[in-house]
Amino acid sequence: WSAIVLFNESNEKQYTACLRAALAHPHPPLIFYDADGNDEKYFSPKIVNNSTLVFHHPDSADKVSYVHIEVGKYDANKKRSINNMEFFEFDLHGLSSNLLDTAFVEDQKYLRKLADEAIANDPVIGMSAKMPVTRIEDWRKCMGGECPIGNLFTDALRWAGEADFAVLPSGGLRGPG
Repeated sequence: WSAIVLFNESNEKQYTACLRAALAHPHPPLIFYDADGNDEKYFSPKIVNNSTLVFHHPDSADKVSYVHIEVGKYDANKKRSINNMEFFEFDLHGLSSNLLDTAFVEDQKYLRKLADEAIANDPVIGMSAKMPVTRIEDWRKCMGGECPIGNLFTDALRWAGEADFAVLPSGGLRGPG
């Protein structure tokens, strides 16, 4: 297997430190993807140290892109090198309509219909007008353990997913309480 790092933070200092550490690791990742575009140098994919592909590619609804990577065999130090890399990008609007998959187009129409219905209905299933007080001076119960609104939400997740349990990160729900 090969590690892939997804850096998803808009913080150039942390990005630089994380990239430096990843590249210096005895087993560096095969891919280091910067989701927020912290370094313009990698807006075009580049192979670094002959072992890691580093890049950022902005999201686009009009384009589809992919990377083809040829990886070499392990060397004596159990490291792999990248032999070749090709980056492909296609403009979806430039494709002829006869090349589009009919099932894909039908799926898109069906999903659009469902989304429009959901927007039109906009049902309110429940609401909480006030989060129960869960603070004692500076200590917030919801940031370090269970809290009533978190229990309510995880119960709703369990019910909706017909699951035996549900988990939320501590502090995942925010409010003034």
